[in-house]
Amino acid sequence: MRDAVVRLSEPARRGLLPALLAALAPLAAAQSAAQSAATSTDSAPDAAQAPRTDPFCWRGRPLPRCRDFVLFEMGYHARVVSTGTTLQTGTPTGVEEFETESFGTYQLTWAVGAMRNRDSVRAIGGALVIGFADRGYVVSPQLRFRNWFGRTTSAEVGAGPVVVRLPETRPVPGGSFIGYEERPRAGALMDARLNYADRVSGGVRLLAVPDREGMHAGAFASGNVGSGLAVTGTLIAGALVALAIYALASAYD
Repeated sequence: MRDAVVRLSEPARRGLLPALLAALAPLAAAQSAAQSAATSTDSAPDAAQAPRTDPFCWRGRPLPRCRDFVLFEMGYHARVVSTGTTLQTGTPTGVEEFETESFGTYQLTWAVGAMRNRDSVRAIGGALVIGFADRGYVVSPQLRFRNWFGRTTSAEVGAGPVVVRLPETRPVPGGSFIGYEERPRAGALMDARLNYADRVSGGVRLLAVPDREGMHAGAFASGNVGSGLAVTGTLIAGALVALAIYALASAYD
């Protein structure tokens, strides 16, 4: 009887392991699928939170948000201090002299350009500054250097040659009268400002322009708007100019 029991238990033991493996196979497969799903779920937020770099932005941001970005600014610059020019007017026998401020009292300018972020702190680029003042026009191509303090705030310096109009004495041909006129002169211009989100900025504008009477220099307090605010300001300024032209044309009809 004992031998019969032994002979019967050995086949049972030999078939037990394959049966257990077959029973556990579906459980192992289910556990593997669950682990794969959990891994993909855990990695999804990481992929969603990964910083995205735009190759070109309409409003400046540091890396990793933006690589290149546009500059479009509208600025008003009020003279704080400047040198004066002594002008002469009258006849050769009765000459009068009077002082005038070299750069006038204000400038209204626009800047159009682009910059590239070299890293998360520094950006470099250029812009063309054009506009007008109470003494004529202002034109300056600039190099721009920017240092980011965070995602929105930055300090910026722009510098380059400038052409402005300066008043100077001009004898009238024939020598019967002495007057003055404003002539274009080349010099240097520098802007330094603190910028917030490429929407508003404030700073100072420095000018230095030589002429035959010597070196003229001046400083302006600057306020600027950028991006969409600059577009809106430009449209408003254009509408006001169009209305003024229309009013003048109607007055002469």
